[in-house]
Amino acid sequence: ITKPLAKLRKQYFLYRTGAAESVWQTPPDGVFGLWSNDPPDAEFTGFLESVLQSSGSHLVTFPNPYTGGESANTVYLASKNK
Repeated sequence: ITKPLAKLRKQYFLYRTGAAESVWQTPPDGVFGLWSNDPPDAEFTGFLESVLQSSGSHLVTFPNPYTGGESANTVYLASKNK
């Protein structure tokens, strides 16, 4: 997959499918969470901030037994309450 195509697929998922729908349906006392294989995305974090009160992205690193090295993923957390 080329980078432009990968970005288009990611945008389609984040904004036009379950992730966006889940964000909008987060109840007042609920928390939205998403684990991503990609680095933190400022555009998606901005989307969360525009819809919910409190949001952020966190880079999680961990030992990867398949590569013998370290891998990193992003966890997005957001809620309607601060």
